[in-house]
Amino acid sequence: MKNHTTSPLPFQGQKRKFVKHFKEALKHFPANATYIDLFGGSGLLSHTVKTTHPNARVIWNDYDDFAHRLALIPTTNEIIAQLRPIVANHPKGTRINEVKPTILEVLRQYPSEALDYI
Repeated sequence: MKNHTTSPLPFQGQKRKFVKHFKEALKHFPANATYIDLFGGSGLLSHTVKTTHPNARVIWNDYDDFAHRLALIPTTNEIIAQLRPIVANHPKGTRINEVKPTILEVLRQYPSEALDYI
């Protein structure tokens, strides 16, 4: 099993900076225990448990339907490619009121289930 330390979809507050400490702490817990990842997100900590303790039972709460989000990556990248030139002249953190209608027009080209608003 490949040992991943980051998610393919980075989240705000993702636990990737925590993995090193988490792996160290896991050494002090049973290898055959049941581990529950209540705030699973990308499943990074669940994956870390399984790579550290392959015989452990891991329950991952995929509340945000991460598998579906992974399937949307090509569409998300396509949308981002269309939006980048629209917002290119707007520094981060500034309002984009004048281009908002153009952005919404791009988004309307896609079914709502294909949009990931995170």
